[in-house]
Amino acid sequence: MVLENRERGGSEQQNSWQARLLQAAHDAFIVHDQNGRVLFWNQGANRLYGWSEAEALGQNIHHLLKTNSLVAPEEIDRTLHEGESWEGELEHTRRDGSPLIVHSRWIALKQPGSESLAILEVNRDITDLRRTLQHLRFLTEAGKLLVSSLDYQEVLVQIAQRAVPMVADWCRIDLLREDGTLYPLVITHVDPAKVAWAYELNEKTPYDPDAPTGTAAVLRNKKAEFYPDIPDEMLVAAAKDEEELALVRSIGFSSVIVVPIVVQDKGIGAITLVMTETKRHYTPTDLAMAEELASRVSLAMENARIYRQLQEFNTNLEVIVTERTAALTASTEALRQLNTELQRSNQELQDFAYVASHDLQEPLRKIQAFGNLLEDEYGHVLGEGRTYLDRMRNAASRMQILINDLLTFSRVTTKALPFSEVDLNMIAREVVIDLETLVQTTHGTVTIEQLPIIEADPLQMRQMLQNLIGNALKFHRPGVPPLVTVSAQVQVDTQTGEEQCLLAVRDNGIGFDEKYLDRIFTVFQRLHSRGEYEGTGVGLAVVRKIVTRHGGSITAQSSNGEGATFLVTLPIHQRSVGILKEEEKD
Repeated sequence: MVLENRERGGSEQQNSWQARLLQAAHDAFIVHDQNGRVLFWNQGANRLYGWSEAEALGQNIHHLLKTNSLVAPEEIDRTLHEGESWEGELEHTRRDGSPLIVHSRWIALKQPGSESLAILEVNRDITDLRRTLQHLRFLTEAGKLLVSSLDYQEVLVQIAQRAVPMVADWCRIDLLREDGTLYPLVITHVDPAKVAWAYELNEKTPYDPDAPTGTAAVLRNKKAEFYPDIPDEMLVAAAKDEEELALVRSIGFSSVIVVPIVVQDKGIGAITLVMTETKRHYTPTDLAMAEELASRVSLAMENARIYRQLQEFNTNLEVIVTERTAALTASTEALRQLNTELQRSNQELQDFAYVASHDLQEPLRKIQAFGNLLEDEYGHVLGEGRTYLDRMRNAASRMQILINDLLTFSRVTTKALPFSEVDLNMIAREVVIDLETLVQTTHGTVTIEQLPIIEADPLQMRQMLQNLIGNALKFHRPGVPPLVTVSAQVQVDTQTGEEQCLLAVRDNGIGFDEKYLDRIFTVFQRLHSRGEYEGTGVGLAVVRKIVTRHGGSITAQSSNGEGATFLVTLPIHQRSVGILKEEEKD
């Protein structure tokens, strides 16, 4: 007897301990009979559904929780009577009316001392998991729509249509017009009649951009507003009058999310998600989903804006290209005409050179020849007439020199030689030898320093140095022997990076006022009379034309009575050398 009491006591303690374990479990442990009457209800069920054990015991489980399953109840009963457990997902409703999804496992057990079956139902809340998966599906569909078209307004309408009922009972997307007014792009709900009613209500409710909450505040602050619960006090505070309060109460708001659409750091619209009929309350997970949706929409709208700008840019670019092409065609035609005119001018210049070398010089030669015959045969009887004869022959001689200088000037381009490597040292020494008579006559000294080798026309380099050194010797101060120095240095052009030769011809002659610098390089321009210094005023013009043909420049530094320095800049290497050499081979 004592042993029996001890065994019974131990069994009761074991049962009590097991019952405490079931009560402490996080999941909902519910036991009900075959008719659904609740026999056991643990603390996990209390926390999950909101009913206490006392309230739940004896209740029909399916009616209490408003059970909804994709599997027919008969199918579940058949599985349990076959001695197997059933496992699946069920939709339940909490005491506060909010829905939830549970993963449920049912096991049929015989009740002690009876042949009746009791069913152990273990339910685990997977609402957040299902909601997250639903969010992912919704965002995936929205993402596909956003990349499918650049017509973002049409895409936003489709997204709002998919949002109901996947993530909301109501979905509204508002956009700002250019004038700052707000309009509903789309309002969606499962009931078309309610959608029409919502549009009518919007027409009666003016938009207040300074409203402290709601869409206006979201646009101003570019921050979401999240209301997981909508207590009646909030409705009372937000309503403008009793009529509006009654209206919003009739809608039955349970939860609201409003997120901004931001493009170029400016709020240009808002997405509003509302829960009403389903009585579900949004969570921070839902808010994160809504903000991600708004971010994707913002990016899509920005991409559409950039694409439109690119299209406008391409259109403008095509117009510009067309205009530039037309202008280039016109310029090409003008250049062609100019080139034709230039060729004609060159031909005329060559014709002039031919005339100057033949037709013009022939009469001069006859004047000089007949003048010499006249002097030889009748010089003794001319008397003072000899003076006129000498003046005539001197004039003809000057005319001969002038024609030769003009011929030299014209031949700088018409009779030019191809560029080749030219040793300026050798050219300069040969020029000094050619000017030996002038050097001796003026008692001058010409010093040639080290000069580089450049690519140039050798004959024109000779002509250039001869004119520069000759002028330096000719324009010397009375009684002062001329001292002429020819030097050079190699430098690099800071703009093109090409090597250059800076050639300097210095003298101690009469110099000139630099205000006449441009004048001295012009044809027939002289700073002194022919009685003071011989010349035609063509020499320096020839030098400048030669330098220009070689892609260089020339200038001078001087002052009256202190000599002059002529500075010539020439490229070391000519870009057109190869072409000219090919022409030379031809």
